[in-house]
Amino acid sequence: MAADTALMEAVCNERPDNGQQHWIGKASDAQKSAAKVAPEILAKYVGVYKGIYLRNLRTVEVTFSGGTLSVSVNGGPKQPVFPQSETNFSGTGLSYQFIRDDHGIATHVVEGHISGDYKFERQN
Repeated sequence: MAADTALMEAVCNERPDNGQQHWIGKASDAQKSAAKVAPEILAKYVGVYKGIYLRNLRTVEVTFSGGTLSVSVNGGPKQPVFPQSETNFSGTGLSYQFIRDDHGIATHVVEGHISGDYKFERQN
C-alpha cells in the first residue's frame, strides 16, 4: 500500500489565505488557560516582525489593545493571542514566543507551527 502523496502536497501547497486556512485550535481554549502578564510587559511586544516561512516572506504585526495582544499575518485579520507564560502566547492554532533583549523589548518572535518553528525579526 502506497502513501497518498497527492493529498499531502495539495494541503501543503494551498496558501490562498496567507497560510491561515489550516490553523487549528480555539482562542477560547487559550483564553481559559491564560497567565496574568502586566500590560507594560505586553506593550514591549508590539511591532512588526518579518521572516521566511515556507520560502515566502511572512509579516507578523503584533498590536496591543484593551489588555489583549493580537497578531495579524500578512495583512490578514487581527487574531487575539493569550499568554501561557510571560513570553509564550497561543490562541490562533499557532504559538508565539517572544525573544527579548536585556531591557525586556522583543527583538524576535518565534511562530510555532506543526511543521516547525519560524523565527521572525522585529522591524521597528
